Amino acid sequence: MSASDLQAFQAGIRDRTVQLAGAAMKAIEQNINQNGYYTENRGRVTIKEVCRVAGIGASTLKNRTHKSTLSKVKSWIAKLRKIAPTAKADADVLKRAKAQELTQQVEAIARNYNDFKKEYNELLESFARAEARCLDLESRLIAAERDAAFWRKKAAQRELGGKEVVDNLIPFPQPIGPRD
Repeated sequence: MSASDLQAFQAGIRDRTVQLAGAAMKAIEQNINQNGYYTENRGRVTIKEVCRVAGIGASTLKNRTHKSTLSKVKSWIAKLRKIAPTAKADADVLKRAKAQELTQQVEAIARNYNDFKKEYNELLESFARAEARCLDLESRLIAAERDAAFWRKKAAQRELGGKEVVDNLIPFPQPIGPRD
């Protein structure tokens, strides 16, 4: 194996280690986002923990070829400690706060549901009244049509000199009845 082949091989290993460390940091962030705190290693995020999650040896990042990766991991851990609880005590406080927030959201949903249900029932009553009014108007219309047919028949009889008029040519609307 030549020196250039060895350097290329080592560069590949270095790149793979950087990818694994980056993936481990993302996995730890996802764990924190899902649970509110880091659930592994008693809530502590350390360089050794990042290496464990990445599947690399704990001393790998101490190698001089990974100096920049080590500094990235250290700065990431420092930022993480500022924005997310990593100790279990902090996490318990956070869980209680999250539970209280969720309780308030559920109560708000229940209030909104009650308001919606009240409005829905009022609309159902309004619809029933409108439907009853529609049925009443339909029956009045049918009665008016029958009256009009009766008077048309009487007028036709008067014109024909009192002869009987066949009324089967005058259609009568049939009542629709209640709607389902």
